[in-house]
Amino acid sequence: MNDMNLALAGVIIVVLILLALGWVRRDRAYKAKRQIEIEALPKRVTNPKEHKDLRTLKIWELKTDDTPTKCTWAREWSNRRFLTNDSIPLPAVGCTQNCQCKYKPVPDSRQRKRRAGAAESGMDFTTAGDRRAGGRRKEDNWGNK
Repeated sequence: MNDMNLALAGVIIVVLILLALGWVRRDRAYKAKRQIEIEALPKRVTNPKEHKDLRTLKIWELKTDDTPTKCTWAREWSNRRFLTNDSIPLPAVGCTQNCQCKYKPVPDSRQRKRRAGAAESGMDFTTAGDRRAGGRRKEDNWGNK
């Protein structure tokens, strides 16, 4: 019986090690793909919507030049992050002709949704009406019948 428990523990350890190795390999492959996509981008991205096909880059940060003559729009929106579809093509209205603003990709390390929705989990968190509607405290008459 003791040998059987030891063998079972060994099998469980081997399975856990294999699962961990698979996870590490998948994570490395995702990061390598993300790096390839970043390297394929031009030096100055002015419209992230042109790069919708990238699977690992969905968030872009607006970077502006450090000159004091930059436009008011650039000062207001500098270092803000945008989703690909919500980004504003450059040069924006009111920018100068020598605008040096650009979008920098922000690598998102999440590979999938972290939380399952109600349909996926099978749980329903909605309640019908106000739960407090029934008489409470004073009106309950606990033990005072």
